[in-house]
Amino acid sequence: MRNDELITAILTRGYKELKNATPEQLENETIMEVAYSTNIRTASKYMPDKLLNNKEFVRELMKINGTGFKLVKINERYKNDREVAEDSLENGESTWFYFGKDLKKDRELAMKALKKDPNLYPNMDFLHGDEEATKIAVESDGTNLQYTSLNEEEEIVDLAMEEDPMAYEYAGSKYRSQNRDAALRAVKYDGSLLQFVEEELGEDESISLAALTSSRSQNEAFQYLSPNLANNESFLNEAKRRIEKIIEDERQRFDEDEDNQWRKELQDDDTIKEIFENSYEVRRYIDTLRQIQDKLQQIEQGNDNREQSKSGLTPLQQRRSEKEGLEETAQKYSEMEKMQQQLAQKQGESIGE
Repeated sequence: MRNDELITAILTRGYKELKNATPEQLENETIMEVAYSTNIRTASKYMPDKLLNNKEFVRELMKINGTGFKLVKINERYKNDREVAEDSLENGESTWFYFGKDLKKDRELAMKALKKDPNLYPNMDFLHGDEEATKIAVESDGTNLQYTSLNEEEEIVDLAMEEDPMAYEYAGSKYRSQNRDAALRAVKYDGSLLQFVEEELGEDESISLAALTSSRSQNEAFQYLSPNLANNESFLNEAKRRIEKIIEDERQRFDEDEDNQWRKELQDDDTIKEIFENSYEVRRYIDTLRQIQDKLQQIEQGNDNREQSKSGLTPLQQRRSEKEGLEETAQKYSEMEKMQQQLAQKQGESIGE
């Protein structure tokens, strides 16, 4: 088979045609470049040492597909070669992992790799204190903030939270204690982030109310309320009012949504209510509301117990006592009225005589 015929066969029928190649054809750079562009693994398997040891040829392969740098036959020869490694970065995926130890710590190469694939950042320990690298990383994935030593830097934390508000978890304590707006933004996005709000801001009613009425994980927020707010009846009643309003608004949207009209055909209010309350948007609000109602009930019972300790009576006994006292007073007034009527009647009889 002539060289041109072999190239055509590889392009039309695939890399398996290499098994029909002669040793001279396997050393032909054009033929092997075509085979490499079709299947890098099989091409490298058939590639003779003469070509693999030719650095300029290998650099051309990297320009076709840099991922070939990962292959043992190529990597064992060039993992410490800066030029080949750099070529692989331009046209390959995550080849930085296959660099030699010294090349991995080359900042210029690492930055090129990072710009192409910010997910490499967690593995680049030596860049975790590098401002430029960290900005690239958190702009791509806010949770990369967990790996950096710069998590107190406002600009970097803000960039991370802009990409993903969940990054608030990884902000430094100084940043969290001094940035009320960041705390508010975080808990509005996900109520569970209330657990990472510093103690002083945890007493801020606006922040805790935002967490309880968040559209995500709001049912987890209640457990992270400060003890003061968790036992503040006024605060809990306000939270209850707001959540009830949200549920009411959601029910209105549910009823008006044309996609939900078929449910009304059930003609069963209980079933429709069950479908609504178990919907993804509403279920967690209802869970949060129940937690608040349970807490309010506990507070009320505590108040009743305190009243009992003052009077020596249980709340029920106290209410019965009050009722009996009112009934006794009413009876006395009734008897007095009868006595007055009888007296008036006797006086009238005396005048008549």
